[in-house]
Amino acid sequence: MVPGLTGAKMSSSEVDSKIDLLDSRDSVQRKLALALCPPNMTAEQGNGLLAFLKYVALPLAMNEEPGFLVADDDHKYTSYEKLEQDYLSGALSADTVKQMVMNCLNTRMDVVRGVFESPELIALTQQAYPNEDMDEFEKADDASVPTTGWFTWLLQNPVMRTLGRLFSSFLWFTGPPTNAISMGPDKVDKKTETCAVIVQLRDAYAQMKPIKDKAALAQMFEEEFPGCLSDVTNRLRGTDRIRCLWAITPDGLPHLGYSIPLRKLARLSQQDGVHIVVLVRDITAHVRGSIPWDLVTPRGQFCRTVLTALFAALHGRMSQFTCVLGSEFQCSPFVPEADCYQAAGDTSTKLGDSEEGAAADSSADAGASRLSLGQLLTPCADLVDSIHLGADVRLSGPVRCAKRRVFDARFIKHFTGSQACIHLTHPMLSSLQTEASSTDGTVLVRPMKSCLPSSRCPIPSVAAPAEDASIPLVEPPAPGQPAAPLMGLKRRLKRAFCQPGNATENPVLEVYRYVILPELKPGG
Repeated sequence: MVPGLTGAKMSSSEVDSKIDLLDSRDSVQRKLALALCPPNMTAEQGNGLLAFLKYVALPLAMNEEPGFLVADDDHKYTSYEKLEQDYLSGALSADTVKQMVMNCLNTRMDVVRGVFESPELIALTQQAYPNEDMDEFEKADDASVPTTGWFTWLLQNPVMRTLGRLFSSFLWFTGPPTNAISMGPDKVDKKTETCAVIVQLRDAYAQMKPIKDKAALAQMFEEEFPGCLSDVTNRLRGTDRIRCLWAITPDGLPHLGYSIPLRKLARLSQQDGVHIVVLVRDITAHVRGSIPWDLVTPRGQFCRTVLTALFAALHGRMSQFTCVLGSEFQCSPFVPEADCYQAAGDTSTKLGDSEEGAAADSSADAGASRLSLGQLLTPCADLVDSIHLGADVRLSGPVRCAKRRVFDARFIKHFTGSQACIHLTHPMLSSLQTEASSTDGTVLVRPMKSCLPSSRCPIPSVAAPAEDASIPLVEPPAPGQPAAPLMGLKRRLKRAFCQPGNATENPVLEVYRYVILPELKPGG
């Protein structure tokens, strides 16, 4: 790689380190005049100007007139070695080398500049680099204007800037904490404010009736989530409405375990002033590598339909319920994160441990699984989602709840005008199948996980065990088969782990306790 003209590496973010094909003659002259050309330093040692001469100017000149490099009034060279020897000995000055490079480049670049003077290519350039970007390029030509090119303009996007600064604070090796991030719900700029989802949530929040009896509502929270009475009471002192957020990632089919938090939220929604928001993190499913990019929206819409129907079946108040897809506000024109998430989802690493894996696996090798780069962004993205969606309370499983509580407590200070969510946990339905520990043979029960039907997988026999461990809310039929309600339910329950005398680790008893028994209670 050719070193940059300024002494560092050649980079598109540092304008003066490189020569662009469409640079004007004045721009080329200015950049070469500022280029570093240290004495007694060869191209291999980092002399950017000599390296440019050797690897760029020499091939150009040799292609046109074999054996002839570049020339001025006093010097003609037929090899780079002779030119470098004269430069190191002092016979050739740095200014002369710069002039030689300038003459060589401008002669060839005039051809390119002439081609791009046609109306078609002028229009193409304008489309590729709109006015805002071109303004940055023009500023870059002015040495008095500090800039790093059009990428600086891109980074001014509020949410991209928020995620970037928060993520940089999250990494312990990046230096001191960042300054406060003014992206709280009370200080969202005009672009984010026009996002349809944010407006929809604000309208629904404003149209709700205020809480009638705060003490009774706090007591209901305590019944559903023991231990939260003090936190909820304190939060209710400052508001007459409260918003609860629960999020799922559509890695596979929605399963029966989702009914546990939804039932609790449905009960709370029967009280005035309680807004229930369910976030279907369809982009996160791609970031985890669970679904390809072109299935993000269809998978999210499918899960929203199922969860909305389940909430209604659990007697939730639909006027106080909103189900949001992550792609609806994370990929809106006002919050353009799609390219960032798509790229992150395609980059894998072995750092850390996955959220779902960590929640289910405490073994020593739990962190050895290969993760996507996007999974490392998940804590930051979760906090940003909570802020943008205006959540007062956020539900999640026990392990994730503990992690979010610690993370939010540390980093919520970067969002001026915002306060951390009240993080509440709910029981998680266990997998129907258990595993034996590799060390002492004890039974390991993991949380139920979403999975795809084995009939829709490339290798059905490999996917069948995961399918038998979950109870989906909706089960699509195999290709060519008629639709039937939960065709595999009987098979799954027959194969489920249900050890006689074991009431501690018993997935079937959990289904009865958390799903069937609440249906039998009056008003359940």
